[in-house]
Amino acid sequence: MKKPVIGVVLDNEVSGDYSIYPYYVLRRHYFDALEKAGAIPVGIHHSEACIEDYVQMLDGLVMPGGDYDIPPVMYGDVEVHETVVTKPERLQFDWDLTQKFLDSDKPILGICAGEQLLSVILGGTLIQDIKSWSHSALEHYQEDRISPAHEIYIEEGTILKKILDSNILRVNSHHHQAVDKITDKFIVSARSSDGVVEAIEVKGKKFCLGVQWHPEFLTTEEDVRIFKAFVEACQ
Repeated sequence: MKKPVIGVVLDNEVSGDYSIYPYYVLRRHYFDALEKAGAIPVGIHHSEACIEDYVQMLDGLVMPGGDYDIPPVMYGDVEVHETVVTKPERLQFDWDLTQKFLDSDKPILGICAGEQLLSVILGGTLIQDIKSWSHSALEHYQEDRISPAHEIYIEEGTILKKILDSNILRVNSHHHQAVDKITDKFIVSARSSDGVVEAIEVKGKKFCLGVQWHPEFLTTEEDVRIFKAFVEACQ
């Protein structure tokens, strides 16, 4: 069987340790996890002119985490928390590309910021900063991105439950925002004990899953299953 070709959106930096000039960057974990699951991963650069071509040539899309937040005005918030950092050009590309994949009903796996983007595109809102939202919340911004940090509780009757065949999963955690209000276009399929949304699923799509943790580290067997299920949906 032909291996599916799956796009992974790269992050962009104006300058940094790698170069004083603009460059694209992304951890290898996303690519390694997809290859291990049986796919051919392809890095996607930020070009509006290439979106239609990407939709045509790719079998699926991974919208990964990234060092940016969605401007609160895009989900109806007037005030902006001091921790919010935006990348308008990347956001516009991410938004347009994700919308095209949704319209084409091609499989999408949104990770961390990718889950949050799916939520906002579909009319949902975000918690701008979890610590400010609830002082009793778990520590979701862990510096150790690999080790499991806390448990999540998976809802019955969801795609995630079918994939993992479990109600409880320990996950890593590295985020300061999370999905807040949802719409009738998607459901919550997992939460942590403090009520933070940990996974969402878009209704009526072949495969459209968003997770708040980072399964690309393949920390658990369940993370491996998520990538395998995604790749199978792309075939």
